[in-house]
Amino acid sequence: MKKYAIVAIIWFCFLCSKVCSTSEAIPYTLYMDSERNDLYEVKEEVLITYENLMRGVSDESDVMMLVHSLEEFEFDDTMKAKFQNNELEIIVGDGEGAFISGELKRDLLCVPEVKPKSWLLEMMR
Repeated sequence: MKKYAIVAIIWFCFLCSKVCSTSEAIPYTLYMDSERNDLYEVKEEVLITYENLMRGVSDESDVMMLVHSLEEFEFDDTMKAKFQNNELEIIVGDGEGAFISGELKRDLLCVPEVKPKSWLLEMMR
C-alpha cells in the first residue's frame, strides 16, 4: 500500500508541475566607429527595432524575419548589418571603436500569464 501512495504522490507532483515554453534568444554584437560615442543610443535603437519587427511574429519565425530584415538595422549610411553563425553583427563605420554584445529577447512585450489548469485539482475543489 505504501508503494501505491508513493507512486500517487510522485504522479501528483508531475501533474501539478508548471510547464513553460521559452524561445532561444538571438545574440548580437555591435561594433562602433572609433570616432563615435553614441553606443547607448545605437543599442537602444537596435532593441526597439527588434521589438517592432517581432511584433505579431511567432517564436519559430524570429530568425527568418531577422535575416530578411537586416536593412532595418542599418539606420544610416555608415552602418552594416549581417547575420552569420546565428548571431546578428552590426558594424558602425570602421568598427574599431567600442563594442557591446548581448541577446535579443522578446521580454519587452507584455504577454498575459496563463494559469495552468489541472483536472485533478478541479475535482478536489
